[in-house]
Amino acid sequence: LGGSVAIHTALHRNAKAVALESTFTSVPDVAAKYYRIFPVKLLARVRLEIREKVEAYDGAILIAHSPADELIPYAMGRELYETAAGPKMWLEMRGNHNEGYAITGDAYLNTYNAFIRKVFNEGL
Repeated sequence: LGGSVAIHTALHRNAKAVALESTFTSVPDVAAKYYRIFPVKLLARVRLEIREKVEAYDGAILIAHSPADELIPYAMGRELYETAAGPKMWLEMRGNHNEGYAITGDAYLNTYNAFIRKVFNEGL
């Protein structure tokens, strides 16, 4: 749920930048992945429409996701990236949902450092 809280806060507090890692597009989208035989997109009471918030956010955004993520499909991360309206950066991590930052190693740190430099020094 970290990505949903981060984008909600960034959007409503006019944050200059936000980073989302291994974030889903919406709760119904994730539920549909796991419960294909049920009409979960119609039944879901909690929605957390991250895609809509990313689309509405005009600040700089870094989106990171791993193709090996076993919980949240990689395609959802790519969809969020493609949906982002403002300046954006992509980081393809390695490893599963919870170890991507550690396994990605220097590429992870270098991408975050570049993102922060561009946003706050150069203007992304």
